Amino acid sequence: MTEDAAFVEGCASETAIIEVAVRPARLSGRMLRAYSDPYVAIDGTEIPVDWQMPHAFDVAPGTHQVAAFAPPRGLMGRLNRRLGGSGGRGTLRVNVRPGERVHVLARYGDAASDRFLLTEVDGL
Repeated sequence: MTEDAAFVEGCASETAIIEVAVRPARLSGRMLRAYSDPYVAIDGTEIPVDWQMPHAFDVAPGTHQVAAFAPPRGLMGRLNRRLGGSGGRGTLRVNVRPGERVHVLARYGDAASDRFLLTEVDGL
C-alpha cells in the first residue's frame, strides 16, 4: 500500500484516510490493463494509480467525492476526452471522521460500455 497524496485542507488537527482499490471485472480485465490507465479523483484532484493495488489518501475529516475512471491511452484517449468521454467514471460520496480509514472498492464492469461502480467496503 502507498500513501499517494495529501489532501488535507486548512489546519485540521487530525486527518482521515480514504483507501481506494481500482479493479477491472474478470472479463474486461486484460483489455483494460492493456489499453487504459486508471485514475482516482478525490474532490476533483486526479491521481494516476495502479490496477489492483490499494492506494491511501490523507484527507481532512468530512464528506468527500471519490471518483475512479480509466481513459484509453494514446490517440484514442485524447480523442475520447475531446469528445467528452468519461473513461467509465463512477463516483461515490464518503464521509470520514477524524482518524478513520474508509475503504472504497472501484470495480469496472464486464462490458466496454460499463462504468466503475464504487462501494464502501470493510477492508481491501
